[in-house]
Amino acid sequence: MDIIMIDNNKFDKLDKLDKSVIIAIFIVIFLLLSQNSEAQEYQFNSSAEPSYGKEKTQLQFKAVDPTSAGAVGADPVNNIQNDQPFTGYVGYPRFQFGLFYAPTSTGFKQEYNSLPLNFSSASYNSFNVFGRFLVNPNLNAELEYSHSAFSVSSKDLGTYQVQKSTANIDTLLGRVIYCDVLSHALNKICYGGVAGLDAFPSLNFTNATDLEITSIKDMVLGLLLGYQRELGPFAYLNTNLEYLYGLRQGQSSNLGVDSDSKIKAKIEFNFLSQKSLNYFTAGAEYSYRDAKVHGTTGSFTDNWSTKATSFSLTVGYTWTWDNGL
Repeated sequence: MDIIMIDNNKFDKLDKLDKSVIIAIFIVIFLLLSQNSEAQEYQFNSSAEPSYGKEKTQLQFKAVDPTSAGAVGADPVNNIQNDQPFTGYVGYPRFQFGLFYAPTSTGFKQEYNSLPLNFSSASYNSFNVFGRFLVNPNLNAELEYSHSAFSVSSKDLGTYQVQKSTANIDTLLGRVIYCDVLSHALNKICYGGVAGLDAFPSLNFTNATDLEITSIKDMVLGLLLGYQRELGPFAYLNTNLEYLYGLRQGQSSNLGVDSDSKIKAKIEFNFLSQKSLNYFTAGAEYSYRDAKVHGTTGSFTDNWSTKATSFSLTVGYTWTWDNGL
């Protein structure tokens, strides 16, 4: 009888080989199944503008699988609608304080009961100070105070005598402005409302024959439209068109306002500091006013009409403080 000798070492090797193959097959099947399972996948799209400064950032989160968006409950990423932007503002709110100097040339025509009394050209200096609160790049509110001194020299008009005199012209205007931000926070279209106390110079009788320059005050409401655009790194253009309508209230002298309206256009070039949010401004401003006032001198009724045109060059500096973020 032949005896068959079995090599146990071979069986051990085969047994180990079979186990390795089974484990490898199981791993391959597991990986294939895991690749085909319904797994959450998200794309994160981010863009920040402008390329310098810390004005505005936008993050947009988008779920690739629309059927799974909103299905995770407390997970804020899953609850975001497709293409819904998340906007965050860095460094807001901000506070600004500005000082401006504006040498001004004006010419205005006045009529007293159809008698023309025209000032062909007069120059004076105006000083402006303002405070501004910026909630974010879209919304801000400001308060502006302006002071100037308007003077006239003595003049013999025959029947009447213009006396050398000076009138202080003080205005206080508040504005609330909303802006639509375009490509980034330095490019925007703005519109808003204006309210406050405006003033302008006018001749007035001190007695039956003598005239002096005085200040006419009037409470106003108005609208504004502005456009701002980046010119380059650390420089941008700002334009503004403003209309003021007089309410015929606020006058403290014997002259009462019958009608008053003013339109003002402004252009500014702003140059940002490279080390802070402060900026220097150089610009120009044009305004036109049409007003009528009345008063009494003894038994006479005085009716004045004023048509004034002014042109100013402006230079100023604005300091900015953010919330420290």
